[in-house]
Amino acid sequence: MPEFINKNVGPFVSHRRTMQRHRKSNQPTSPQTMTDFHYQLTGDYVHLPVMDNVPIYMGKIGTDPEEGTTMLFVLPEIKNILRTGSTFLMDGTFAAAPSFNRECQQLYVIMGITFNTGFPIAFALMSRKTARAYNALFKWLLEIEPQWTLQTIIVDFERAAMVSLKAIFNNVTIRGCWFHSSQALWRKVGEFGMIEICTGHRNAYDIVHMLMALPLLPVDKVMEGFLSIRQFYTENVENSLPVESCRILL
Repeated sequence: MPEFINKNVGPFVSHRRTMQRHRKSNQPTSPQTMTDFHYQLTGDYVHLPVMDNVPIYMGKIGTDPEEGTTMLFVLPEIKNILRTGSTFLMDGTFAAAPSFNRECQQLYVIMGITFNTGFPIAFALMSRKTARAYNALFKWLLEIEPQWTLQTIIVDFERAAMVSLKAIFNNVTIRGCWFHSSQALWRKVGEFGMIEICTGHRNAYDIVHMLMALPLLPVDKVMEGFLSIRQFYTENVENSLPVESCRILL
């Protein structure tokens, strides 16, 4: 039995606060800008961004306002997929990105597909989402792994990224992400004020999901699929909804 089991060590809350205080004293202050964060990662806290004793922070780039600032992190044990993989996913998110007083616009993640699974390889904090910013990022990754060859890229419909990829990588096939396509369609349903109708009318709901599935068809079958959806609408929905709703729905 532990020696302290019968001792009065005081309320846990007080000890938790003490632990939090000591932990905070050993952590860096919260950076206010991306440059502050860069100096932390290359200065007193250079020992923190490592994996298996290998640094994962590659540094900071950015030469003008159009290019902005990009901070790049690459996982050393997984970056070989840049050389061996052929299909990659690229996606930017604002929700998971640190704000730095709204300087950082997104966390951009590059994943490689191997064993039918997406493995994150690189993470970029970006203050701009311009073609120049993406050019700088992709060229930097090519310096890190010169044999990075791309055959197929699945992206989140970010136009600047698609322009940059076409300019830097020859003969690459760029595909939009089906998840983001479906999200965009559902947002459009919301813009038209149709969510209540779609959630309360099963056939209307099915039409939306049929439209979401259109990109999964072979290219030469998309129009045929769309016409089939219109026929389903005519037979099952048109006469059961208000006229104004039918005009919006299809």
